Amino acid sequence: MLSCISPILRVLCDTCILYSNIFCALCVLRGLNCICIAVVRRQWSVVIFSYLSPMREKQITLTVQVYDSADEMRSDEKGLIEEAKKALTKAYVPYSNFKVGSAALLDNGETLSAANQENASYPVCVCSEVVLLSACSSVYPGVSIRKIAITTLSGTQASNSPKAPCGQCRQTLLEFEKRSGNDIEIILAGDTGPVYKLASVKDLLPLHFSATDL
Repeated sequence: MLSCISPILRVLCDTCILYSNIFCALCVLRGLNCICIAVVRRQWSVVIFSYLSPMREKQITLTVQVYDSADEMRSDEKGLIEEAKKALTKAYVPYSNFKVGSAALLDNGETLSAANQENASYPVCVCSEVVLLSACSSVYPGVSIRKIAITTLSGTQASNSPKAPCGQCRQTLLEFEKRSGNDIEIILAGDTGPVYKLASVKDLLPLHFSATDL
């Protein structure tokens, strides 16, 4: 009778059945080898199988343009950050007191902004980025977004560093980017301090899930 801790190695453990009274006590997967420790007629024996190819590491690089302040950026990008900051006043955050403002520059030259909206039932809170994308697709359907600026404010304390979108927002932004057929530049800024700029939403979510995976 065979009992194996690791289901993946069950096939290999089958080779340990030399006699009907062999019991596989433990399987350990380490690097290249499967080490099967078995009890054969009350004696310990070790069977080593070299069956795996060496593990490979894949490096995923992320490029972020860093500006010491918004003053170093182009006028349209600096203006977009200011629109995102103004949008902070639209936030409804009685529970977290964490405001997020966002603004989008569209291909038609128009700018829309939005803020996060909370709810006593936490799962139905809506992030600023989701509100913004909904507004863009509703007010200007079919018009692509060029850039999005995002900023935050925690309570009354000004932020001096950029804050990135949550995972759900990254996935939502990615879907809109795929839908538009063009990259959307993402600008992350605090009230003061450095500003981060990414060339595409894909840089926010390198191992992303999309329609091509279905």
